[in-house]
Amino acid sequence: MSLGKILIIDDDKAVREVVNLLLSSEGFDVIEAIDGEDGYKKIIVDKPDLILLDIIMPKINGYILLNKITQDNELKNIPVILLTATSQMAGNISLKSHSVDNIHKPFEPDDLINKIKKKLIK
Repeated sequence: MSLGKILIIDDDKAVREVVNLLLSSEGFDVIEAIDGEDGYKKIIVDKPDLILLDIIMPKINGYILLNKITQDNELKNIPVILLTATSQMAGNISLKSHSVDNIHKPFEPDDLINKIKKKLIK
């Protein structure tokens, strides 16, 4: 039985593979997207329970994609965890929404799993 469907949107293949392995081993169904444009298409089609979103990506970056998600009435309640290596996030984006959180790369696997479970179990 799946614990939920998670979409990983990250242009770094190694990050996607590690996170996919980690989440799959915990019982989540995992979908991967290689950039923001691909990710947006998969959000619309696959309707994930949670999105792990990188910030610095080609085509559509994480800031723009997060804005699109939070402005869309059908998508705005999907929890988003920003996976970022940047420390300037607070200056670039508001995390006022209850459904948006962040975790910095590199991250501890247990921290990521705990944050995901906290977002999905209400």
